[in-house]
Amino acid sequence: MYNSLGEICILILSAVLLFNTLFSFSLKERKNLLFLLCVLCTLLSCLADIISIYRIEHFDAQSIPVSTAITSLFFLFLGLTPFVFVSYVFEFLSISWKLKKAFYVALFAPIFVYLIVFALNFKFNLIFRYDPILGYTRGALKNITYIESGFYAMLILFAALCNRKILSRRMKITFALYPILETGIMLIQFFSTYWVMTGTSSFAVLLLVYLCAQTDLLEYDLQTGLLSAIHLESIVNKSPRALLAVISIENYAHLESCMSESAFRLVLQEISSGLVQNFGHDSYHLGANKFAVLSANIDALKKDIRNFFGQFENFKVEGNSACHVDFSAIVIELPSHAKNYSEAMELAEHLLSLAHSSKDQKIFFCHKGYVDELNRTKTICGILERELDIGSSQFQIYFQPIYSAKERRFVFAEALARLVGTEIGDIMPAEFIPIAQSRGLIDQLGKVVFEKACDFVCRHKDFTGSISVNFFIRQMVDPEIVDFILGTIEKFGIKPGDIIIEITGSVSADEFNSVRRNMLHLSGKGVIFYFDDFGMGCLNFASVITLPIKAIKISRSFILMMEKNVEFFRFVKSFIQSLRDGSLKILVEGIETKAQDQMIMLFDVDFVQGFLYSRPVPEQEFLSVLKNGTGSPTSLPPN
Repeated sequence: MYNSLGEICILILSAVLLFNTLFSFSLKERKNLLFLLCVLCTLLSCLADIISIYRIEHFDAQSIPVSTAITSLFFLFLGLTPFVFVSYVFEFLSISWKLKKAFYVALFAPIFVYLIVFALNFKFNLIFRYDPILGYTRGALKNITYIESGFYAMLILFAALCNRKILSRRMKITFALYPILETGIMLIQFFSTYWVMTGTSSFAVLLLVYLCAQTDLLEYDLQTGLLSAIHLESIVNKSPRALLAVISIENYAHLESCMSESAFRLVLQEISSGLVQNFGHDSYHLGANKFAVLSANIDALKKDIRNFFGQFENFKVEGNSACHVDFSAIVIELPSHAKNYSEAMELAEHLLSLAHSSKDQKIFFCHKGYVDELNRTKTICGILERELDIGSSQFQIYFQPIYSAKERRFVFAEALARLVGTEIGDIMPAEFIPIAQSRGLIDQLGKVVFEKACDFVCRHKDFTGSISVNFFIRQMVDPEIVDFILGTIEKFGIKPGDIIIEITGSVSADEFNSVRRNMLHLSGKGVIFYFDDFGMGCLNFASVITLPIKAIKISRSFILMMEKNVEFFRFVKSFIQSLRDGSLKILVEGIETKAQDQMIMLFDVDFVQGFLYSRPVPEQEFLSVLKNGTGSPTSLPPN
């Protein structure tokens, strides 16, 4: 009477798809969870249908309650499947909230009616019943499943039309095929009851959507409908002869935090549509706040970028509220500036950082100077990665002697990192320190300087002073820093007081307690702490005095401001006196002229550091300075 071979095949395939979905999707996202529910409903519908067919073909009047329950489950899952599938499709919707509310009314109305009819079937047999003589008998509303499925098919088609600008071409075709497949299979089922195909329509579309979504994940960004970075990478690597423009939304985080989710999605869709409108289909979404376009004409590209920027100067979003999107763009010529995608993206990030720091220039056009600058940065980074080791002869520490105003002699020195004799010559700290910070090497750099300073003290037992080493205060958050510092001191067999740690920078309020705890532990073991660059706005005075600080280093910026402003001079003098009243020693750095020296001596400071007394010098010259008691002011920088 019935052929359920097709349903058995769909059951097996649904089980395979369900298994794969469980292990290939992140179920934290609602879209992926709904797809999983679609597959599950299809599988349960097929399973109930197969069992129900068996009960119909082997009807026994004694088993009417069991047969009724199984067939009821079949009709329940059969009605839920299109509802869940349309809910899944609605996750792709990118329309106004007003229209979205109308869509959701259209979504819930049919299933609500269907569930009422389904519930009433137990009393009035509207869909089916089991007659003791005739067996399975259809009711007056037997075709309600066809009506519901047909309605949802049309709703999906309408939703796809409303989102035709956002959906990828493949997904638009898939959603448009759904009503065609649904109608065709329903007609076959309606006119031929022999072939059971109730699960076929649902599974056919599910499989098509699954394959399209997997493909689109490689080629398209599902949120914006633009081609993905993987597609751009393929084009650039195969034929790198074009102008590549990378566009960044500078206020992306602000927009995301201050707007509703639907409004923010609408902004991204408007931006995506604007890209296509101005640049055509050679538009790409690189992820989060970055987009890219390819062009062949520089003049046309300049014009299109300006038009695109102007389009989002002030536009309306959800609730008719005004929205301003702040863009930066960089333009790279391929292959003269970058020969492949990786080089292009690295250069793009470098130029976008420049654009981000620029208040006036929003469009950066790459030239050879930028490429050379990036290549030099990469070279320096490579040198740092290679040479950050205690045994390196190119990564050295220089010593800048620190003068005691009371003892009138050099009493200790600050260890400063230097890169000397590299393949590109000597590299100044002003250049390699920022690179080490941006590339995540600054912590390792500080540790190597610390080890080299300990090694110096170990090798020169007759040296009676101390060596100070710079650490960023955030390094004190790391619970392992205590073991590193104490372990290194023990390794070289020196006293904790032989090393002074100068901390600088800032930490969050949540991290401050960890910093204080670690510093108190180290201070209890005899390690001395100074606070470096005080006056640069890193930590407030109230925070500093709760730390085990022995001395404050007054920033050179204070010295320069005091020279220009008498009132500031009086303020600093009063402030230094308050520090001394708190039993803190005062070290002033950056003294380069005799006038500056005479000025700070009016403050009765403890220590002075600067080019006037001695520039940073290599190890042997430092030992000579200590022996002779004089500095080497031979290369004073300009004032």
